[in-house]
Amino acid sequence: MEFKTGTATAKILALVALVAFGYCAAAGPNPILLRASIAGQEENRSTKRVLWTDSPLVFSEEVAKSPRYRSRHWQRSVYPLGNGRLGCTVFGDPRRERIQFNEDCTGGYQPFGGVYVEMPHSEYSDYRRELDISRAVQTITYASDGVRYRREYFASHPAQVMVFRFLADKAGALGGKLPGPKVGKWGQFQEWMEDIDDPQDTHRHINHMVVVHPGRQIHPTITPKLAEGAKVSLVARRDGGPGWSQAWPSGSAKGFRVRGGYELDLECKSGQLAKAAMRGISNKPGKVQVRPGEHTCTFALAKGESRVLRPSDFSSRQ
Repeated sequence: MEFKTGTATAKILALVALVAFGYCAAAGPNPILLRASIAGQEENRSTKRVLWTDSPLVFSEEVAKSPRYRSRHWQRSVYPLGNGRLGCTVFGDPRRERIQFNEDCTGGYQPFGGVYVEMPHSEYSDYRRELDISRAVQTITYASDGVRYRREYFASHPAQVMVFRFLADKAGALGGKLPGPKVGKWGQFQEWMEDIDDPQDTHRHINHMVVVHPGRQIHPTITPKLAEGAKVSLVARRDGGPGWSQAWPSGSAKGFRVRGGYELDLECKSGQLAKAAMRGISNKPGKVQVRPGEHTCTFALAKGESRVLRPSDFSSRQ
């Protein structure tokens, strides 16, 4: 996803993080602002109170290699924002913004996810990152190639949203993109934006697999490289983890609900499909395509009907 300004004021509401998941109602993170790293304090006649620093939160190569050092550096450097249910910390890098956010259904201070915005700024100067405690607004300003840039961040309790606004003082100067999923150096579907996955680590998260299932952004026929990367990641996790990463060489399972309103039973022998039964539960009239591996089988299946499939039905692409 890319964005670019074209108005006279060059203002853009770049991101409105509507991470307002209505199913969680418990009280969430309550940021303790005084624990933020205080590079400076200032107070003017209007009793404005500000925490500020002249540098973004960027991990050095040495710090990035150690989770413990990363955590300590983060705790000393961030200015948290929150509205009681949603919370975030802003890293403030002009070249690559990172906004780490959480939501109270994660159990307090555990991170829920992150938003990255890549900007075409190789060099910058006159940098300032500040948190106005009186207004609960974080602001980042800097200059690059003769243009002044400004970013504003706040969390609204009445609206239950977090808002991030990116601005520039020159029309057309503000451009950037949201990076998408990537395949890492050993062929894996990256869990993190940085390629830091360890192929020897069997205690592996699979939260990023949500784009494979139940999401559908990654699919073998639409995004084959990313789909293969997802397969590599699951294989690397092996069968020691819980949930859908586990597999069985022989056995059967019944009652899988399938997209489109179908139900599926499976029987496997020696790691291969031996038989499958597909039933129409709430599906619309039309054809259904089943793809257990490299081959597919396409057939019509009306609501209330069933079809038994065997390996010979998938002997060639259809």
